[in-house]
Amino acid sequence: MNRVWPVAALFVMAAAIALPCIEQCGSLWPDAARYGNAASMIHDWLLSGDWTQPLAFAQQNYRQYPGFGIPYHPPVYPGMLGLSFVIFGEDYTTARVFVASCLALIGVAFMWTEREMGRAAVPALLGAMMVVSLPELMVWSRDTMSEVPALAMFLLATTCFVRWSRGGSPWLLVLAYALAECAFLSRVTTATLMPAWYLWLFTTERWKLAFSKTSIVFGVLYVGVNAAWVKLVVAPLSQYEITNSVIWNAAEPFSLRILLAYLESVPAAAGWGTLALCLIGLVFGFLRRKEAGEEPGFPRLWLIWAGVVLLALLYKGIYEQRYITFGIVALGGFAAAAIALVARRVGLGLGAVLALAGVAANVATVYPVPRGISGYPEVVSSLSKTTDHGNILTAMWYDQDFMFRLRLTDPTV
Repeated sequence: MNRVWPVAALFVMAAAIALPCIEQCGSLWPDAARYGNAASMIHDWLLSGDWTQPLAFAQQNYRQYPGFGIPYHPPVYPGMLGLSFVIFGEDYTTARVFVASCLALIGVAFMWTEREMGRAAVPALLGAMMVVSLPELMVWSRDTMSEVPALAMFLLATTCFVRWSRGGSPWLLVLAYALAECAFLSRVTTATLMPAWYLWLFTTERWKLAFSKTSIVFGVLYVGVNAAWVKLVVAPLSQYEITNSVIWNAAEPFSLRILLAYLESVPAAAGWGTLALCLIGLVFGFLRRKEAGEEPGFPRLWLIWAGVVLLALLYKGIYEQRYITFGIVALGGFAAAAIALVARRVGLGLGAVLALAGVAANVATVYPVPRGISGYPEVVSSLSKTTDHGNILTAMWYDQDFMFRLRLTDPTV
């Protein structure tokens, strides 16, 4: 199979999912516009030429636009988004195209990882399409939250790690950890995915690589640097973001209530199309031991991946459906295995039809597309024409989105 067109197909699919009706959409979650405001600040700083005084620049920016916070919300994703503003223009469409590109990269990285583990080209591509069509991923690809960019970086890191474990250059391990660090500094919860690498490695014939000097050094650096970041940088600032009030969706660690809540959310988050394909795989017997000469059957990496995410969520003891986003990617691995099994025992055509039907079923669950809090561009357009002077006081839903649109329209305000 040509290596270019599967990548192009995933980018086209991601654009069709993530980009419709941009002008009529707004934030789906309060933090989304915080990332946008942070990216705008970084854009302004990069163009200011005053690169030696980032803290002073940020303090001045916060006084003008108080709707966001770095480093409580980590800086790498806003930094990359800010750089894209410099290159392509500072507007909401650029931000959404950036996130849509990250959705495509999730599919591409998943496909490459499957190929590295021995999956045939077509089942790997169809499995990647299932991942891109996961309803929870599709929803957050239509916003400027950090889940999709952070997951894209970590999956690319996983591709490098798997390739390194199969005899690749040691520089692939360096790249894997560099990408994993970027993912962490985009969304700290990606750290919960790291154990999946080594737990999977222990199930392979090259398990001794886990104890290599390079692996140990980078593992220690990753844990040490990120623990210091959380302890010394994030924790002191969390008092401005987190209160001690009772959280309605919290419970004790490993609560049965939280476990049941997450299990109940799987159909909505993963899509019935995905679950149906996984069930078909079970019916066709993909849990049986592989026969000589066959490609890998049981997706061990993705089973471990799902397990570590679930354990982390239960330990945290807080339920929000979006927290399951990282974990449901594993179901794409089961779907790819099911497609490969159906193709091998019945025919590739049937496997492709089942996969595309599953994708269509998933996509149908998010239409009409979620639009979030909309209408702020019109408010900003009206406000920007006023000749009055003074402060602007806001009391509205997702006022960070209002401030983001305002600074894009009239940076002098």
